[in-house]
Amino acid sequence: MRPLQRDMRTIIRSGSLIDRFRFIVMAVTAILAVGCKQSTIQERILTLPPPFTAYKVDPYIQVAAELQSLGREAACSVMSQAGTNATCFQELPIFVLNGCTKRLMFQDIPEAMLARMRELEEIDLRDRSDGTSRLNRLRQISSEVGRFIALLAAAAPDGRRVEIGTSAGYSTLWLALACRATGRKITTFEILDEKAKLGRLTFRAAGVSDVVELVHGDALTCLPEGHDIGFCFLDAEKEIYGCCYEAIVPQLVPGGILVADNAISHEATLRPMLDRALQDVRVDALIVPIAKGELVCRRK
Repeated sequence: MRPLQRDMRTIIRSGSLIDRFRFIVMAVTAILAVGCKQSTIQERILTLPPPFTAYKVDPYIQVAAELQSLGREAACSVMSQAGTNATCFQELPIFVLNGCTKRLMFQDIPEAMLARMRELEEIDLRDRSDGTSRLNRLRQISSEVGRFIALLAAAAPDGRRVEIGTSAGYSTLWLALACRATGRKITTFEILDEKAKLGRLTFRAAGVSDVVELVHGDALTCLPEGHDIGFCFLDAEKEIYGCCYEAIVPQLVPGGILVADNAISHEATLRPMLDRALQDVRVDALIVPIAKGELVCRRK
């Protein structure tokens, strides 16, 4: 028997009239408080701005957290009474209604995605030692950098998620984890035919086509204009980094993040762009010394 039940029975059976009265008042107050909280959350669900979109997810996440605090049974009761707006929560991967739990990006990587990641890691390792030509190698990031950019993408403000340089899609898979965790999507650009084919194969095999859009073409000409980019990862031919930087930074939302790979390994080639970023009054920037070096810029 639970302690509260024992206390309740003791008070009812042997407590004084005043104790019984106090207990009844406390019990009724608690019941009313829970009911009031459920009603308030239900009203908030009904007034959420439709339609649910990947770029207007924050109000849903806030209410989802409140639902989680109610517990499974009460949350499901509120959801069943809230009508069609409540179904939008089923599109939020961070909120699992059949248990009111949150997914963890790195601990809950789907098996299909893990398998494709491991396969690409083996191909990349082999490419570096068997004489595969530079353009045909995957030249992908390390898993450490993958986790790093996933964390940044998940923490970045609302806005489009963009990747320039898909290759076989390894880095995109890490970014897809962040998109799944925050209810967003990512658009990745690849100009090489063979790499674009590999990328599509990766996204089908990993089961992330629902959150990844691959554009086969030059990002500098295909990227639509707009001041709505929340996060961008740049890992393309180093000769175009400067042009990509100047194209992306003006489109970042306040607080938006740009990450550029190979800031240390290709420092000599990238020096003009790195100096520009580190002195650019539009952004706060630094070079993070992990793997081959990541330039991280945050729009002011």
